Amino acid sequence: MGASLRTVEAVVEADGTVRLREPMRLSGPTSAVVTFLVRENQPNEATRQAIAEDILDLPRFETVDALVQELES
Repeated sequence: MGASLRTVEAVVEADGTVRLREPMRLSGPTSAVVTFLVRENQPNEATRQAIAEDILDLPRFETVDALVQELES
């Protein structure tokens, strides 16, 4: 069985509860990767470094399964 990625907008509450902004049917507990979009007047140091990095050095994955395997390791 393969894996696929789907992006949905969500809100993470202060207590850690994740609330999806659109309905989604899931057959059971599902793994997720959460990226926080923090609104600031100026980007923080980590964001400035990420923007400045050479994107050619980023890992490349041939399949979604390979990406998922890497995320789970």
